Amino acid sequence: MKIKQKLILSYLAISLVGTIASLLGIQNMNKVHKGFDRIANQTIPVKNELNELERSISNIIRCTNEFVFLNKNRGLFEKSKSKRDIKNDPSESLETKLQDEINEVKVDEQNYQKSLIRYKDLISLYFPEEKIYVERIEKSSDKVINTSKQIIGFEKNNLELQVFLKQRELDQNREIFSVAIQDALEHERIELEERKLSLHSTLKIADQETFIFSIFNVFLAITLGVFTSISVSRPIEKLKTVAIAIGKGKLESRTNFLSTDELGISANL
Repeated sequence: MKIKQKLILSYLAISLVGTIASLLGIQNMNKVHKGFDRIANQTIPVKNELNELERSISNIIRCTNEFVFLNKNRGLFEKSKSKRDIKNDPSESLETKLQDEINEVKVDEQNYQKSLIRYKDLISLYFPEEKIYVERIEKSSDKVINTSKQIIGFEKNNLELQVFLKQRELDQNREIFSVAIQDALEHERIELEERKLSLHSTLKIADQETFIFSIFNVFLAITLGVFTSISVSRPIEKLKTVAIAIGKGKLESRTNFLSTDELGISANL
């Protein structure tokens, strides 16, 4: 093999190992980045649905309390509207406002159920171990919704004591619901932290693998460099020795090379 070919093969080997190290590092980095992107893509929709659940429940409670307030203060409402012709402006009538609150409760309940279905699907897909929190959220929210309906029904029938008791129960159920939401968020936060730590561990291992390949590449470069240097310099030294001997008149001096490179051919002439 010619010296030029030896050098080319050495450079190719060094370049190949270096390329493998670079590709391995890039692949591992891409894997870790995709992992972080996946966490973000999982977290955002879940939190959005939880926020939507909270918003719907809050609106249901707000509309229920507004219904109770309007119904209890009919006299004040009618008095504040006495200067206007309510008959010519039906949208300002008390009954219309009460019905609007009832309709809004129904709309918020529908929105809540839709968000709950989406939330369940996301949990099953991304956080299956969080199902226990889904059950708590669903049970507490059902109590809020049912209590709200009972309050509206009692208020229509002027059952003040029952309304008072149910409003207290509504507040308690709202608190239970809020705790369930916060527990779900906290559990999700802990789970995400664990996944991030796992990704950081993967990144650390990737760095170590890339470092090992880089060290190996340096070692290979040194080894091939030394080997190539010896394979070139040793025949030259032999040729030098023979040349000196011939120069001193020892014409019978010869040296044999097993290599078939340029130096070997020259020495065996």
